Amino acid sequence: MSDCFVRVIFVVNVPVVLSAKYFEFKKFLGGGGYGIVLEAIKRIDKRKYAAKGIFDEPKWKTERRALMEVTALADCDHPGIVRYYHAWDEEPPDFWQLSENSAPETRSLSRMKSWFKQIVSAVAYIHEKKQFHRDMKISFISRYGSKTDVFTLGLILVELCLVLTSEEKLEIFDNYCVGTQSELITDGETANFVEMLTQIDPNKRPTCNEMLGHEYFA
Repeated sequence: MSDCFVRVIFVVNVPVVLSAKYFEFKKFLGGGGYGIVLEAIKRIDKRKYAAKGIFDEPKWKTERRALMEVTALADCDHPGIVRYYHAWDEEPPDFWQLSENSAPETRSLSRMKSWFKQIVSAVAYIHEKKQFHRDMKISFISRYGSKTDVFTLGLILVELCLVLTSEEKLEIFDNYCVGTQSELITDGETANFVEMLTQIDPNKRPTCNEMLGHEYFA
């Protein structure tokens, strides 16, 4: 996990490139519909940061989304939530094209469970602040609320435990959205936990605090 975190907001048609002056970008960490996250070393202190670039047009929509995200992050103080440091506008530089590395063929279930518990803890904290995350990678769930986040957490656990292509992931997630469980999860305890989180009826899903107390994490 990175030592600290900075949000870098790239906005098209702003004639300045600040990031290359202050950061050395190392590798692709992840991405989504609105931007990517890169591992960066700050030149002045040599510490690792996660730098997020947000890109979409029109510019006013990018700035509004970025401001909402920055404001929410600045209000959070939790070990499972990245710490916000700084944001600015600039034209997307060349290193924006850094590509995603290949995923490992195998994953340790115990490590994935540990990571997932940290994610759940962070989302529970957000819920206690009366915020709903909604954008935890899955964008096709239309009803917002804490139980929507729980459904999404179930899909994240699937994604952590299975090495999937983009096409396989979309097919599996679509199946969960209509109540069809995946047979690819061979660990019975994990499969049962995912089934509980992805119940079609939101009232049958646990809260994040209930998840943290579940025997799955014992």
